[in-house]
Amino acid sequence: MALNFPSPASDSLKWRRWAGRDVLPLWVADLDCQVAPVVQAALQQRLAHGVFGYSLPDQAATAAAVGMLARHGWTVDPAWLVWLPGLVTGIAAACRVGGGPVTSTTPIYPPFLTVPRQQGLEVRAVPLLAGAVHDLERLPTPAGTTLLCLPHNPTGRVFTTAELAALGSALSSGRGVVVSDEAWADLVLDPACRHVPLALAAPQLLPRLIALYSPAKAFNLPGLGCALAVVPDAALRQRFWAEIRTMGAHPGPLGYAGTAAAWSDGWAWLDELKDHLRQQTDRAMAVLSTLPKVRVQRPEATFLLWLDLRAVGPADPAAWLLSHGLGLSDGAEFDAPGFVRLNLGCSPKLLDEALVRLARAVTSLG
Repeated sequence: MALNFPSPASDSLKWRRWAGRDVLPLWVADLDCQVAPVVQAALQQRLAHGVFGYSLPDQAATAAAVGMLARHGWTVDPAWLVWLPGLVTGIAAACRVGGGPVTSTTPIYPPFLTVPRQQGLEVRAVPLLAGAVHDLERLPTPAGTTLLCLPHNPTGRVFTTAELAALGSALSSGRGVVVSDEAWADLVLDPACRHVPLALAAPQLLPRLIALYSPAKAFNLPGLGCALAVVPDAALRQRFWAEIRTMGAHPGPLGYAGTAAAWSDGWAWLDELKDHLRQQTDRAMAVLSTLPKVRVQRPEATFLLWLDLRAVGPADPAAWLLSHGLGLSDGAEFDAPGFVRLNLGCSPKLLDEALVRLARAVTSLG
């Protein structure tokens, strides 16, 4: 099968942001390709039923979720699963349960910073150093919430078992909730790397752990609104589920159907997508190697490039690149001014044009 990159849909958040302007949108983390044929077929079958009321996960969705976790070596009890309409909902509910202070490494996926602040919670940022966990002794909190992103968005790091075990040791003295966002678990691109669930590397955290998963990134399903929390501890799960109910947050029937198909029969399609993303990364790294002022490390996972433009010069690199026809994510939103995030999940033709624009912009400054 071949990946298909259709013309942008009229309701695309990514493409409508700068609609009518000569701007290539490579910002928000979704893909431009059509979803796996098995997912499309499952959605068509569910549509044919014609009734779309409030829904519960069926046996197929539950089995697919358990199977996905088993692929990563984690055997879970189906009773541990709490279904969500999206990972941000899970982050919000977890912060309500754990409370403040909320500790996270930075740079980080922006909702890790914005969601707790919107709840009036203090946020403590611990910087990453060269993509690795740094200052681990600052992570433990006697109470509150710790938010982790594994694999890491935006740097693309896949943390080793040893690193995660050290992280678990650092957090073991705390009493607060530990949230492990593992949404990118299925998109490890480096053959030398393997995603290890935090639950396996640091089992001492299980009584306090909320692990988040979703097919949204790997299978390009963010619009279906379906994600998953794995909460092994019964008391914590009850508190977390109570917050979800209070928020009135639940997936719809198409979300369950698409998720079940992706996590059951979408793996061959995902292998093809990974090959495409490796080729996209190769294309980008070849051009960036000719731009010494642009600093970047090859991502081990995700379809994101985290570009350090501080040596290039512009005080606001996202706005500067926008004036050159490139719409990238602003690093300031990740608590990292001077950086931008570039989404590789597009067609080769579009990426090539984006790289031409990027190189032209950088070389124009000498």
